[in-house]
Amino acid sequence: MTNSEIDTQKSLRVKTERKVTREILELIQLAEHQRLPLELGFRDTYDWLIRGHGYSGGAANRRIQASRLLSELPEIACKVENGLVNLTTLWQAQKSIRAQQKSTGKKVTVLEKKAALAKIEGKTSEVSERELNTLFPEGVKSGEKTIHKRDGGLGISIELTQEEAQELRRARELLSHAIPGASFGQVIARLAKD
Repeated sequence: MTNSEIDTQKSLRVKTERKVTREILELIQLAEHQRLPLELGFRDTYDWLIRGHGYSGGAANRRIQASRLLSELPEIACKVENGLVNLTTLWQAQKSIRAQQKSTGKKVTVLEKKAALAKIEGKTSEVSERELNTLFPEGVKSGEKTIHKRDGGLGISIELTQEEAQELRRARELLSHAIPGASFGQVIARLAKD
């Protein structure tokens, strides 16, 4: 197969994949509406997708959330098929909307949802996430987590502002002579010690 043929085949498969993604989301939506998972003996749609169809927990959740947003805004189905939005960005949008509603106690309107989706069309998941965090600031949760390790250490996940991240990078640069190739964890530990 020539490079040109490979590229052509890839383009065709991507179009097919987008169409299938749309169809899967619409089938999940229909199955929920008709209560199919319960009828088949599953606890819920999540259980149906995992045990009935072999999805991982994360993959099932992304599809369920995206299909629920699609249910509210059926006009976005063609945008999924055209590649203007994808499964990940739909899931991010639904997650942000739900977090905003939970935090504020107020429902996000259909118009606000449409406006949010218009803002993330054609964007990467990283850019979409930033945009959604701006649109739904009350739903932004602190990503700071601490995990206690068996050896007595800690696994720490933190969020930094742009300025804080620059300061931490600068500290790593300044310590590069003393700790070549240091991880951010090593830099933080050294700064804490000093």
